[in-house]
Amino acid sequence: MVYTHLVSNVMLFMVPVFHMLAISEMFLFLRQSTSQMDVPARDSFVNTRIPMDSRVSANSSFLAVRNGFQIPGPGIAGVFMELFPQGVFFSAALVKIAYDLAFYLGYRDYRI
Repeated sequence: MVYTHLVSNVMLFMVPVFHMLAISEMFLFLRQSTSQMDVPARDSFVNTRIPMDSRVSANSSFLAVRNGFQIPGPGIAGVFMELFPQGVFFSAALVKIAYDLAFYLGYRDYRI
C-alpha cells in the first residue's frame, strides 16, 4: 500500500517540473490513476488495529476529522499558489512522501 502511494506522490512532485502542459498533464493523470489504490488496504489495516466493539465509532470519527480538515485546504492552497505557484505540488508531494515513509517505518514489522 505504501509503494503505490509513493509512486503516486513522485508523480505529483513531477507535475510542475516540466514546463510543457502535455507532460504536466500526463504526470497528473498518472498520479490520479495510482493515488487511491491504497485506500482499501489502508482501511482494512486500520480496522485490524481497532477492537471490534469500537470500529464503527472509530471509523466515523476518522472520516469526520479527515473530511473536516479538507475544508480549509483550497483556501490555504490558493494563498500558497499566489506566493509560489509550484510550491503547492512540491510541498504536497513531500508531506505525503514523509507520511508514507513514517507509516511504513512505524508498521513494517506488524503482521496481520
